[in-house]
Amino acid sequence: MSFWGREDKPQRCDLHRLTPEELNLYNDLRDNRIREGLRLEQEHLSFAWVQERIDRLLQQD
Repeated sequence: MSFWGREDKPQRCDLHRLTPEELNLYNDLRDNRIREGLRLEQEHLSFAWVQERIDRLLQQD
């Protein structure tokens, strides 16, 4: 399943509670640096997928 879609009317507001990495990605998406209207459909990410990625990150420390 693809987690990427197209946003015809994207949000352009500033977000203040993001990590530096999240903010960089948000700005890339908001400013169309990756592709025009690109949107991450985060609601399609399953909890198991997120948990697995978090576990991987924790194991790296």
